[in-house]
Amino acid sequence: MKNRINTFFAVFIPLLLLGGTIFLFFHNPSNTAQNSLYPKCPTYKLFDIHCLFCGTTRSLYSLLHFEFVSAVRQNAFLLLILPLLIYEFLNFYFKNFFDINLYHIHYSNVFWIVVLIIGFLFMILRNIDYFPFNFFTPFL
Repeated sequence: MKNRINTFFAVFIPLLLLGGTIFLFFHNPSNTAQNSLYPKCPTYKLFDIHCLFCGTTRSLYSLLHFEFVSAVRQNAFLLLILPLLIYEFLNFYFKNFFDINLYHIHYSNVFWIVVLIIGFLFMILRNIDYFPFNFFTPFL
């Protein structure tokens, strides 16, 4: 039974990611006619501030279309941590479903503290409405 579940998820997860990527490629989150397909940021709706993840969908859309300047404008922090997220996902995926160990990178607690501090500073700075900080405010 466990092998059957692992096989299901080993196939389902890549198909889900591929489907989401194809959907995002063809549906621009910045297009107001299609914008209702994507959820609004609850932090921005409630508090009128751009959270750490505001602009992530638009940034991924820009990356899929090789618009790197737009991707940085939407969410620069995502571009910093995206390689780490992809590597950790692939490491988890291959380890759990195929019993293949990729090279394991050991992250110290200091590393995660630095990532959190950078993320927190990015969130604060992107909400300052003066140049050069407003460069990191996502287009809404």
